Amino acid sequence: MFVKYTEQRFLSLVIAFHMTAFVTLVWFLKRFEASVNFQPSYLENHAHSRPAVHDGPLKKILLWNDFYGKLDYGFGTGREPFQAAGCRVDACMVTIDRNLFPLEEVDALVWHTRSRDVSMPERRSPHTRYVLVARESPGHNYSHFLDVIGGQRLTFNWSFSYADDSEIRYPYGRVIRREAPLERRPRNYAEGKTKLAAWFVSNCNTESKRENLAKTLQKWVTVDVYGSCGPYRCAQANWRECHALLNATYKFYLSFENSLCRDYVTEKFFTPLLLDVVPVVYGYANYSRLAPPHSYIDALSFNTTRDLAEYLLYLDKNDTAYNEYFRWKPYYEQLNQHDLRAKAFCDLCERLHSDREPKNHDVNSWFDEETQCLSQEDSRIKQLISE
Repeated sequence: MFVKYTEQRFLSLVIAFHMTAFVTLVWFLKRFEASVNFQPSYLENHAHSRPAVHDGPLKKILLWNDFYGKLDYGFGTGREPFQAAGCRVDACMVTIDRNLFPLEEVDALVWHTRSRDVSMPERRSPHTRYVLVARESPGHNYSHFLDVIGGQRLTFNWSFSYADDSEIRYPYGRVIRREAPLERRPRNYAEGKTKLAAWFVSNCNTESKRENLAKTLQKWVTVDVYGSCGPYRCAQANWRECHALLNATYKFYLSFENSLCRDYVTEKFFTPLLLDVVPVVYGYANYSRLAPPHSYIDALSFNTTRDLAEYLLYLDKNDTAYNEYFRWKPYYEQLNQHDLRAKAFCDLCERLHSDREPKNHDVNSWFDEETQCLSQEDSRIKQLISE
């Protein structure tokens, strides 16, 4: 009887021990799961190389003026946009209410150069990071802004722009390598295309004098010009039809920027890159850092416009060489505007939590075309468009 009791008692202790161990393991796993963000980043595989920050002091970001009419910059307000974007550091909130917090408690004041509202806070707190948002190139018309500041030496701590050296980068597009390549299927991208080049353009008198380059190019190749500067029409509201037209009919697209300013590359390049045409680029940027290899033709890499024209005519007659410009497509993809905007605000939030030594940027230097942009007197430009 005693032996039987002892066996039962031993068995009960074993069961109790295992139950306790199981409950402890479950509790530990839940605590571990709560402390680590298992969600994959919306951008890159290595985004969690540093610990995620979901707690701690909530950084306050005040959007002082609008971004092309959008008071919330198209990102949203509160903390939720940072969490929805999967930011590695999401302990930030956005407000457009200038009276929600005392100015000395605001961690970042975001100010857009192209807003009609060019007012500034009456007091400036040394605690607050002033963030300059510049979406246009220095060569673009900033006369309203420059007239209002009237020679003031405005300083900002961080820049939020397309430029490579910005503290917060917000490019017009970004191409990344796919995690797994798409299946490659044989295709002749030249098949069925009956025209050589197209150009959709509405600004006919630009700082870059791209209109002169296009006119010179038309001495040797046919370029169909759509919009205000040419005889052809395709309404922007029907952009899907316009894209379908390009894909089916044209081999090349003129991705000519309105300004030849450092790092300034816009949707004029990134949109055609999504299509079945080869962009011919004209801009002052290192395109090899922005796009896959052999995905575009750089006009500035040719000595003369005639050399460029002859190369386009060569590709027009050689389908094999033409198709080489599409070999990159299974291996790369392009981020959309929502992702690019979210990435920029995520970077701003993270910098507010980590950067203790803000820089000071002189706003006037940003608009200095002599240092930021190529002049029409530059030998490369003069030689290219003077024929």
